[in-house]
Amino acid sequence: MSFLNNYIYYIGAFGLIFIGLYIILVKHNLIKVIIGLSILDTGVNLFLISIG
Repeated sequence: MSFLNNYIYYIGAFGLIFIGLYIILVKHNLIKVIIGLSILDTGVNLFLISIG
């Protein structure tokens, strides 16, 4: 069961990473780019925590 839970964390982390990258690459407003960086940072932190 814990094996399945790790996949959920990986999917969530990569989802946040891709959303953050999308916002950084598409938006031209500085505030939105900073929000994208924050979302990207949260995804990377979640991924690093989930791999242990």
